Amino acid sequence: MTQNLVRATVDRSNRNVLLLAVAGILGLLLAGALSYRYYYCFFAGPREMPRAELLGTADVAEVFHYYVSIAGDDVADTGFTYETTRNGRVVNSKNYLALLVDDRVLLIETPRMAIGTAFTGALIDVPGDIQREVVDVLVAEEPWLGEMLLPMMLRDNDFMVGGWFGLAGGAVVLGLSIFGLFLGLTRMSDPGRHQILRA
Repeated sequence: MTQNLVRATVDRSNRNVLLLAVAGILGLLLAGALSYRYYYCFFAGPREMPRAELLGTADVAEVFHYYVSIAGDDVADTGFTYETTRNGRVVNSKNYLALLVDDRVLLIETPRMAIGTAFTGALIDVPGDIQREVVDVLVAEEPWLGEMLLPMMLRDNDFMVGGWFGLAGGAVVLGLSIFGLFLGLTRMSDPGRHQILRA
């Protein structure tokens, strides 16, 4: 009776190790499928986006390689800044600039001041909070901007940082999953290897 109980416990332990390992690998595959566009851009690096392509884009989802470098004709500070504070100190600051490209305006989110007319970053949809707190206010103050503003923005920040963290975390999960598969399969083929049966 005791021996059967111990064997059942060992089998369950081995099965759980295998399930966790398989779940880790499936999780990595899912994460890769959900972020494949980002990692394509991550490894390919930024590309020069022609003006004609930028001005002809109505939906950012149509732009597969959305990590881009864009050069405009002129740039102006909108006067909007978003600051993140911690213990009363500013730890992060984002400025919102208006980049003139031919007769259209592209909103730029950047930690830099309005210096130069070339920016590199992720071309994204305008988030809801920025639409409300920046774009809508600008258009209310300057109605003529409504027809000039492009339906997207460029986020000029550390595009690569998240990718490095993701790769590091993925490497850890993959390593643990491979170890779990090896451990589980080894114990199932030879139950005597389990520490409970070796005790």
